[in-house]
Amino acid sequence: MWLCKVRLGLFDQDLAVRFNVSVSTVSRTIITWSNFLYFTLGCLPLWPNRSQISKMMPASFKDSFSSVRVIIDCTEIKTQTPSPLVLHS
Repeated sequence: MWLCKVRLGLFDQDLAVRFNVSVSTVSRTIITWSNFLYFTLGCLPLWPNRSQISKMMPASFKDSFSSVRVIIDCTEIKTQTPSPLVLHS
């Protein structure tokens, strides 16, 4: 249920119907799992330190970009979709 909420962005009422529970149960479950994952995974480091990055970086990349710390990929792929909503499915 939590993954459906986070990944697909489904509404609580939709999740309640899909999982055959009340909307308040969906809300409590999402909040409980969010808090649990925050406290469980919150202590994990998000960024490796510079020595780990240097050790794992390919030599060809290290020669050109020795001071790089993070690569953010913002690739967008545009697709054509038909204008009538019936044809989207």
